[in-house]
Order: sequence, then structure tokens, then C-alpha cells
Amino acid sequence: VILVDNPANFPADAFVGSDWDKLGQLEAEAAIKGCGENSSKKIGLVQGDQANSSSLYQYAGIMKVLEKHSDFQVVAKPDSNWDATTSRNVTTTMLQQ
Repeated sequence: VILVDNPANFPADAFVGSDWDKLGQLEAEAAIKGCGENSSKKIGLVQGDQANSSSLYQYAGIMKVLEKHSDFQVVAKPDSNWDATTSRNVTTTMLQQ
């Protein structure tokens, strides 16, 4: 069994793909750096879904970094179901709220 870019919670012979946890950490570090000191420090995370293992690992990486920066707060984490229109709509709603 070879898993390609989507890790699973069962034993496999090999995994070929991204380090989703590390990617989440890099994204969170970039967001913190980009926000700067004078921002609201409120973060909205739009995920593909909450069942996909790549999303779960990426989210875990993001949270590892945010735990070290307690001044930043995740205020929303809607799913987009991997749909661009849904993603735009939930992002618009987050920004308006």
C-alpha cells in the first residue's frame, strides 16, 4: 500500500507526499509575521473539511505555532468542502462578522 499526498490512519508500506504538519507550521508563522503587532490578532481558518487527513495534519501544525503565540486567537474555522465558491462565501462571512 502506497499513500500519495494524503496520509491515513492505517499502516501503509510507504507515504509519498507533503509534510502537512510542517506546511501548517509554515503557514501559521507567515500569517503571524504578516499580521504584525498592530493587527487584531484574530485568525479565521478555512479548511477543506474536517475528515481529510491532510487537513487534520495541517491544522495540527497551525495550532502548534499558535499555541506559542497566545496573543493570536482562532475566531472561526469553517469548512469549504473544497469548493472555491463556498470558500469565498465563508471568508466573506468571517470578515463581515
